Parts: sequence; structure tokens; C-alpha cells
Amino acid sequence: MIMSECQQHFDDYDKVAILDAGSQYAKVIDRRIRELAVHSELLPLQTSVSELLAHQYKAVIITGSPGSVNDLNPVYYDPKLFECNLPILGICYGLHMLNKQRGGTIIRQSVREDGQFQVELNVNECPLFKDMKQLENVLLTHGDSIGQLGENLISIGTSESFIVACADKEKPLYGVQFHPEVDLTENGLQVFKNFLFDIAHCRATFTMGCRIEEAFNNIRSFVKDQPVFVLCSGGVDSSVCAALLTRALPVEQVKIVTIDNGFLRHNESHEIRTTLSQFATVNYIDASQRFSQAKTYVRAKPKLLSNEKKSTSQRRTSIATNCLSLFDADLLLEETLPLSEEIDPEHKRKIIGDTFIRVVQEFLRDNNFTFDDIILAQGTLRPDLIESASHLACQGGHADAIKTHHNDSPMVRELRKLDRVIEPLKEFHKDEVRQIGLTLGLHADVIYRHPFPGPGLAIRILCIDEPHMPVESFSQTSSLLKTIINYSTMFEKQDDLLTRLDKVFTENEKGFLKSFTSSDKHDYTSVLLPIRSVGVQGDARTYSFAAAISSNDENPNWNELFILARMITKACHEINRIVYILGKKILDSEITQVTRTTLTPDIIDKARACDYHAMIIMKQYGAYNSISQMPVVLIPIEFDREINLNEHVQSNNSSQHSVVLRTFLTKDFMTGTSAIPGETFPAAMLNKMCETIKSEVPGISRILYDLTSKPPATTEWE
Repeated sequence: MIMSECQQHFDDYDKVAILDAGSQYAKVIDRRIRELAVHSELLPLQTSVSELLAHQYKAVIITGSPGSVNDLNPVYYDPKLFECNLPILGICYGLHMLNKQRGGTIIRQSVREDGQFQVELNVNECPLFKDMKQLENVLLTHGDSIGQLGENLISIGTSESFIVACADKEKPLYGVQFHPEVDLTENGLQVFKNFLFDIAHCRATFTMGCRIEEAFNNIRSFVKDQPVFVLCSGGVDSSVCAALLTRALPVEQVKIVTIDNGFLRHNESHEIRTTLSQFATVNYIDASQRFSQAKTYVRAKPKLLSNEKKSTSQRRTSIATNCLSLFDADLLLEETLPLSEEIDPEHKRKIIGDTFIRVVQEFLRDNNFTFDDIILAQGTLRPDLIESASHLACQGGHADAIKTHHNDSPMVRELRKLDRVIEPLKEFHKDEVRQIGLTLGLHADVIYRHPFPGPGLAIRILCIDEPHMPVESFSQTSSLLKTIINYSTMFEKQDDLLTRLDKVFTENEKGFLKSFTSSDKHDYTSVLLPIRSVGVQGDARTYSFAAAISSNDENPNWNELFILARMITKACHEINRIVYILGKKILDSEITQVTRTTLTPDIIDKARACDYHAMIIMKQYGAYNSISQMPVVLIPIEFDREINLNEHVQSNNSSQHSVVLRTFLTKDFMTGTSAIPGETFPAAMLNKMCETIKSEVPGISRILYDLTSKPPATTEWE
């Protein structure tokens, strides 16, 4: 026993049921409950009231959903749920369920709130908001909102635009539009404390020590005497996974395998082997050439209409299904391009994930093993499974896949069905894994190392073969963006798009825009980039435009830029990411060309060099520990290009890239914010990065700074 405090049987813990309607944050709710030492269980929204009562749950929490209660076929739930006399907290979709069942209305307006907003709470009379401030910063991410309140419900919280919380006048039934479970709701944990302990009267007896002991027991019962091969990247997740296994099992039973896929950072291969050798013998495989030429199979897309142009990503071979022995035999699949030519971000991720498994399979064969003989171990965390919409994390099958993680690829899922995979950390988040690592005695350098994704630089290089400029949406979104950036001037001219913005922005927001964009204060330009990045809005995946802002300010007001970025994504639903271009104001009013980019050795080396210099400088300025993660992203955009005055178009010989610095502050890695230069780290650090990268790495046009929180953007660009 690592902890002597855990003698209770699970039946002795107070339990809370979390009914999952498909939220990206369902497991984060679960994590918050367990953080408060209360046992929680994720169940499908369809779970019957009789089952809830039979298992003696003390309370119920209902999650958000990518769907709407107004859908023709909304997710089913037991209509007796709100009459079962259990305390209930409905979050987002759960709020809408409560209000609609009581006869209230749920409406969708042009206003959409995605990001951190300030709300006003009834802290004096409502026990749910005890010990909270009247004005709190919270995460709102929704399309639907309360129109009219239902019978016996009262408002207990409002934003500038909507009712954001309600309660039953007599019963312990509550609903909130915001997400108390995420980091962007700054005092959200207090909501759960009030609900669990003051309203539902739960006991705090389910500790982290109990959870570690539970992990040990699960490992021993699942593995028994079979050899375990741990797929390790050297990061905190796989290192803690290896440590858990070597503590729970005889050391000789655990074999560590580390695979170089060709997308690692500078000198990372050596560092990984040094880190992992403390646990067991490390089997190192250099498979970089194999990954470069690797392909896999994905679900076939619908056939193109006759007038649609085929891009590189659509020139594929459709095949019938028995291509892989691990795959279901009734799916229509198509073969991807080789990874070195692939541009689709989801395809890149799936190729890498499946190739990891194939390389392991060949390694096992060379050592006289098969998957029938061994257990494959991975350091998979909850956020990986949540964003991949794995059934292990998402109850009921209603979640949207944000991105496929390499450790949750189709081949990994098939191996799970065969009981060949163990993932001891799949119930934990990053900061919890770090706690486990410290408890197990791992060195701080391993515990607090910045996360680096399994696909590595492959998903930090945006690959493209032609600009993404669908005629109608690109033009409309670009016009709306320019109207926001030039709001003061447009207001004087009474531009037609102001009517649309008037429906979206509050009076305070419009006042901010008038001041911020006034000609005597700032001179900003904006440009919609003809590329896409992955985001998450309203619990659903987006693959949308990025927008860039520039000015001649040597010391821009970063806090105002972050407010502006939030307002742009609030008004422009086709934009999920905003970047600020460091240096002089760009002259481009429109960018119509891209640098054709695939995962070739020269491009990978360029991205690796940019990452190396940025990491070194971040450590030199003492910012490594204050920033949770800093992806350095190579995008296929060249700014400040020469204009052909005769043809009035940009020249067509682009070969340069730009670099995005995506600083990220978070605890659970499900939500987070960009770091503020001058507050989180010295502002001079950015200047040093710009100077060094542009002088040391050929072919770099500009350095950009990502201003976007998660949501609406994801941590990585792909």
C-alpha cells in the first residue's frame, strides 16, 4: 500500500452521477468532483431515474452537449429526472433541459458567447454561489440561450446579454449557462463545493492516495503475468505511466519502447532515453524514414460534385475494407497519401497513430512476440480521449471529435477491443499526473517538462497545397473583420455591417471598440489568412479561418488586444483563432497566396530550428516554469510580399513561412488562456525570439503571437 488511508470499499463512498450529454468537458466535471475527494461516475444522459436511485447517488450533474434541446431528435433523458428529489446541477445543455421541461423557451440568437466573460451572480440569496463575488469571470461557450424562464424558476445570474443561471424556488435544482469545471471560470471550484457539501451534503473521503492505490490494483488485475510493453515518448505522461507499472509489477515484466518518428525536437531522442532508463531497459527504434512514407486508411468521403476541383487531399484511392486485419470489415475506407505528402490534419494524426502500432507490431515479431502475448501500455490522459471522442471518455456517443490523438487512433481502438491495451492514467488530467509523479518520486525536471504531442512537429507544421478561400464565406468574413478593426471609422460612415454588429456586441463592447479603433489612438490593420486551424466552439470541432492583426505600436497594449481577439471570435463565427503580427504594420490588405507545404525534410528542419531557438530563449528569460506550454507553429504564409502593379495581384513565387508562438496557461489542458507579455513573462523575450529566429533560420517572414483562449481555439493549431 502506498497510502494507508484507503481502507474503504467503493460502496462506502458518497457518489455523484454525472449524466453526459456529449460534452467536451464531461470528464473535467468528473475531475473537479474527485479533486474535492468525492467519488463520481460518468453515465449516459439516458440513464433512468430508477437506476440512479437504486445506486444511491447523492446528487446528479448534467453536462453540456454539442447538440440543442430544440433539435428534431434531441438526446433522450428520463422525463422523471427533475422530479426524483435528488439535488441536480445542470451545466449549459443541462440548464436548457431544466428550463424547457418547465415550459420555458430556449432560443438561438445572432449573439454567440465563446470565451471568458464577466457575469453577475446572486451571491446573497443563492446557496450555489455562497462565498463567491458578485461579478465573476467565467467561460461561456454556447449558441442556445434562455428566452423565457420556465415555471417556478428564477434567475440567479446574468451576463450583459443573457440569463446565465437559474434555480427552482423550492427544490435543490440549479442550472448554469457557464462552465464551472474549467480553468477559465476562475472561481468555478467554489460552485462545486457549494453544490456537493452544502446542497447535496456529500462527504470528502475519496483522496488522491485512494486513486493511486486503485490504479495499482487495476494494473495487477488486468496484466497478471503477461509482459508489458510501454510506448514512451519521455514526457510526463508516459514517464509516470512507466513509473506506475514498475511500482505495481516486477521490473523485469515491464519493457520500455521509445520510437523516433522523425518529428522530435532538437536532441530530444537522447534526452528521452536518459529519462526513461531510470525505470527499465529502453528499446529505442529509429523509424523516421518509415513514418515519412507511411499511409493508413480513413473513412471514405462522399464523392465530389462535378464542378468541384480536386485538391491533393482528395486524390486518393477508395478501397473496400479488408485492408487492415484490425479494422471492422463493413466500412468503406480510402487510403491516405504518404505522410510526407499529406495535408489533412486528421489524416496526419491517424497515419502517425497507426504507424506507431505497426512499428511496435514489427518490433514484437522480431522478438518472437505478438499482440496476443503481451499488453501494450500507453500514458493516455483523459483530455486525449475526450478530444478524440473516445467511448472511454464520452458516455452515450454524442460527443464531437475535436482531433484524433495518436494514442487513440483507429488501430489503438481495435487493440482495446481485444483487451491488449492498458492505460493507467486514462482517468487523470495533466496536473493530477504530475501529483502522482511527485508522489512516486520522479525528478522535477521530468514532472514539469513542457508537454510535447506524440505527433510532434508534424502537427506544428500547417500543410497546404492551395489557399483556402471559399468565395462567399471568405469575402463576408473578411469584410466583417475589417469592420470590427475599423469600427470607429465605419461608425461615422454608418456602414451596413454595423447593424449586424449591433446585435452581437453590448454597449460596453461597442464603447471599447470606438475608443480602441479611433484614429488618434491606434492604427491597426487586419487580414483574414487563407488557412485553417482546428478549434472547439460550443462543444463541437471547428476547422476555420485564422485572422491576423498588426500595428506600428512598439509596445502594444496586450490586454486590449486580448479583448479585441475575444470580440472578433464572438462576432465572426468563421474565425476561431486570432494572431498579432510582431514588428511593423503589414501592408497586405489581402493575402491570396500560400507557400505550398508538406512534411519534407527541409520543412521539418525549419520548424525544428524555430522551436529550438524559441525554447532556449524562453529558458534564458526564466519563463519556462510560468508558461504551461508553448507550441511553435510553422504556417505557410509570407507577409510583406511584393505587389505586381500591372496585374494588381501578389507575385506567385512564395517560399517563406511565418512562425506562431502559442503560449498557453492552463492546469487541466482542457481550457486555458494565452500568456500576457509583460505580465506572465518579460516582453523583451518576444523581441529576442523575433530577432533570433529571423536571423538564424532562413525563409522566415514574420513572427506572430497567438491571442486566442481555448475555446474557441485548441492548444495546438492542428
